[in-house]
Amino acid sequence: MKTSLFIRLVVAFHFVLFNYTCRIARNNGWNISGCQSFLNQPLLCYAHEITNPVLLIHGEKAHSRYFSETAFEKMTGKKPVIPAELEKGKNWSLVVGNKELYLIPGAVHTALYDNQASSPMTRWRNSSKRT
Repeated sequence: MKTSLFIRLVVAFHFVLFNYTCRIARNNGWNISGCQSFLNQPLLCYAHEITNPVLLIHGEKAHSRYFSETAFEKMTGKKPVIPAELEKGKNWSLVVGNKELYLIPGAVHTALYDNQASSPMTRWRNSSKRT
């Protein structure tokens, strides 16, 4: 059986990079805190009411990219039309009012977490200075 790319990336990031296996042994694999209270909450139900500036940063190849695209559409009323393949080395951005969807070509879900020198971190710093 072939393991999906998503599972391989999660294992590489959480289990190898951060030695998550030690934490599993200490707490039987359960989160000490969690977000179970959100299980029945439609998180995007009121997204259209957000008036503050929002910057959504996602990797092009991230398994959860659809969530940022959906949130952006709910906040702005504009469905993002994203090219099938982003140009390598060139980030893609769509701005509507004070909301921005920012995609990093080739990046997966975990590729944006700890790389402080990456362009998403620079973009976030510049965006947070404007607000």
